[in-house]
Amino acid sequence: MSKKHSSLIPKTKNTPDVSYKHHESIIQFQARASILPPAEELAAYEAIQPGITERFLAAYEKQQEHRMVIEKTVITGAVQRTHQGQIFAFLLGVIAICGGLGLLFLGKSIIGLSVLIGAVASLIGVFIYGKESNKKEQKNE
Repeated sequence: MSKKHSSLIPKTKNTPDVSYKHHESIIQFQARASILPPAEELAAYEAIQPGITERFLAAYEKQQEHRMVIEKTVITGAVQRTHQGQIFAFLLGVIAICGGLGLLFLGKSIIGLSVLIGAVASLIGVFIYGKESNKKEQKNE
């Protein structure tokens, strides 16, 4: 007989009585938001390795400085890209408006007026969209 089906066989005198021992385990979870361990852990580490607290603090300060440099770089880059975008949008708007006016002076009144209205309308639309986007972003913060 296979072992798989042996549990289906009723117990007899020849079947050994197997008792199972149950073990309980306790699982503990700790989470922290900082790189630095709690004071009790720091004291234990310091007892094992004198001076380790200073090394932990130095590493923490170095990491903070690094994060600040990265944040500054990201923010500076975003400001530069925004500024460049505004300059290019202004130049495109001026070119489109001048082109529309030029077409009007050349006697192409329908095309010139269409270009002129389209340029102004698109600039106004982008302005309104940007304002609404900023309002939504400020609400989410």
